[in-house]
Amino acid sequence: MTAKENPSAEMAGGAKKKDDEQPVPLKNTTVRANCQVHSWTIPEEIRNLPHWLLWKSGPKSNGKTTKVPYSITGGEARTNDPATWASFEDVLNRYKAGSYSGVGFVFSQEDPFCGIDLDHCRTPETGEIEPWAWGIIKNFNSYTEVSPSGSGVHIICKGRLPEGGRKKGNVEIYDKGRYFTVSGNRLDETPQDIRPAQEAINELLASRFKKETPPQATRPCSLPGPSLDDSELIQKAIESQNGHKFDLLYQGRWQEVGCYPSQSEADQGFCDLLAFWTGRDAARIDSIFRQSGLMRPKWDEKHYGDGRTYGQVTIEKAISNCQETYSGKPPDDDYQFDGCSDTDESVEGNTETGSGLSDNGKQQHKKVTIEDVVLPIGAFYQLDVSERQEFLFPWLKEDSINLVSGWRGCGKTWLALGILDAVTRGASFGPWECKKPVPCLFVDGEMTVTDDHERIKSLRLNSGRESPFYFYSDAYANQLGLPRAHIANESWRTKIKSILLSRHIKLWVLDNLASLASGLDENKKRDWDPINQWLLELRFAGISTIMLHHTSKEGQQRGTSAREDNLDTSIMLKAPYDYTPEDGARFVVHFSKARVQTSRLNLLSDTEFKLTLDEAGNHTWTYSNVKRETRSEVLRLLDEGMTQTDIKNTLGIHKGTVSKIRTRAIKDGLLTPKNKLTQAGIMAVNG
Repeated sequence: MTAKENPSAEMAGGAKKKDDEQPVPLKNTTVRANCQVHSWTIPEEIRNLPHWLLWKSGPKSNGKTTKVPYSITGGEARTNDPATWASFEDVLNRYKAGSYSGVGFVFSQEDPFCGIDLDHCRTPETGEIEPWAWGIIKNFNSYTEVSPSGSGVHIICKGRLPEGGRKKGNVEIYDKGRYFTVSGNRLDETPQDIRPAQEAINELLASRFKKETPPQATRPCSLPGPSLDDSELIQKAIESQNGHKFDLLYQGRWQEVGCYPSQSEADQGFCDLLAFWTGRDAARIDSIFRQSGLMRPKWDEKHYGDGRTYGQVTIEKAISNCQETYSGKPPDDDYQFDGCSDTDESVEGNTETGSGLSDNGKQQHKKVTIEDVVLPIGAFYQLDVSERQEFLFPWLKEDSINLVSGWRGCGKTWLALGILDAVTRGASFGPWECKKPVPCLFVDGEMTVTDDHERIKSLRLNSGRESPFYFYSDAYANQLGLPRAHIANESWRTKIKSILLSRHIKLWVLDNLASLASGLDENKKRDWDPINQWLLELRFAGISTIMLHHTSKEGQQRGTSAREDNLDTSIMLKAPYDYTPEDGARFVVHFSKARVQTSRLNLLSDTEFKLTLDEAGNHTWTYSNVKRETRSEVLRLLDEGMTQTDIKNTLGIHKGTVSKIRTRAIKDGLLTPKNKLTQAGIMAVNG
């Protein structure tokens, strides 16, 4: 007797098939081409929920075709993010427009549905179903359809599971956090509606998913890491056989590694590497990860019901995955783990049921190609990106390249030291507010050690601050026998980049290009290109650069204009109209290029800075808005009887500017038509 004639002979337990039992032939013997969606047979209960997404066929993994989920905007869909789901109608219309393989339904905590996937139980050519699977189908007695491959079936019922899903052999069961492909290719012998089946769920769990007591002490414990400080350990890892991969992950450039479909997998891969290098030291893994370019707010978010954070769970998995640790041998002789093994469970990247897991429960990674990064603009806009930090609002930002140009002796070095002082203290500088203190480095390529000491003392830079302030003196390095710093030297660029990364420096200053790029033909774009590409590398690694440079006789930055092609900000230091060499560090900051929001451009008006010396020998910055100062000076000179032409020549401004200031002042009651200041005007000028 076949299982179809006696369904009770094969129930949820799926007893081993006897020799005289034959597969059960059912209708729907073929699977429609391209997994055509028959919307009219899909139960209305799930069609009415906005739990739908699209999918495309991916590469096979363990003989099973992967199903990559997409939202209707073309971006990645996630089973834990309702924002990437949509209504059935919208998903169906997008599917009909072409380019997608089918549609899928996401099971969540908020709906009453449960899905059972029976794999490798059906012969696509004949429609015959294995007796073990037929017993489960009959026991659930709910809506059942053929899977897209034709070799399995999906059952959708109502009911709840204990925490988590279940997968064992050819049977999977989930009620949240996964999606099923849905075609409407219903088995004719099964109900058209979705029915309650809690009893069948309990029987299936009891028969196929019996809990086994795990052996004791199978999880490796956290061991003390090697006796190296973080910077030494990071450098050791970078110099190892798989150092390039470690370096890219440390910089946050996980896409370039080529084996991670999302940053979550990259986070796990990097922690797996850190578990090896730190000797499974959980605290140290956390510390180094927080200093890396992968760090994001998600790390500290509580993603689990027991209160654990995403970071804690990732580290725990890494320690559990770690079989060997760094022993202190030379890097190429020690165990090398590449951080790309299939060790982390994730809902990102999916098989037929959307689990993203192979039969052994491990994530199937898909190598990233250029095809994966050419995205529709809507999908690109939905990418999970962290907000770009602002060191000095609104112009000095994270991941930026900046140039400050000025005449010799105007105070460029003083300005740069003042900026880094403010950023490491978390204090404002001039009109610009420090939004986030970060570690900084100043590289001096021209001054003597004595000069450096004097400036540090007069600016009081050697006192406490919120973030580290590092200083590199080329003169001091040369005294110790090191070669001169040179940004055109690839070896020097590599070494300084390693230091920037290991010290977690986010902002640094090169003072100046004439000293640190000597011998370079500054007028040739070709000579500058390697340096420019290196600066872009630093930007992508989350490091911002400020370069100090000299201006030409014409008052422009000296050399090839290609130097400005990739700049976020270009600042020109201009001499005030009444400047004399005795004024020392006194200049007008003029933004000739700034990548800021249009609404913020008014915050970048010309500002005059002056470094003043107090009785104690300490230097202090003062600043003023040039536009307001110019107005006050024009009104004062008009009141003294000077003609508009003379004022134009004296202040070095356009005659039209003088006229506009005069007209506006008369209208505002600050100046009489005979060019005499009113009482209100006197107060405005004297400020």
